[in-house]
Amino acid sequence: MATVTAITACTALRIERKEMVRVMHVEHAFSDVFVKFLLERSMRIQADLVD
Repeated sequence: MATVTAITACTALRIERKEMVRVMHVEHAFSDVFVKFLLERSMRIQADLVD
């Protein structure tokens, strides 16, 4: 889907969809943070498209 290059040392974690859905249902605090992240990202993308 995309190619990136890290400028510092980092670790990438791939989470299967089934596991992500399970965690979203069980861990409400994580769910809140993740949904907030998605909404902020969506708003930034929309703002960029308008400009």
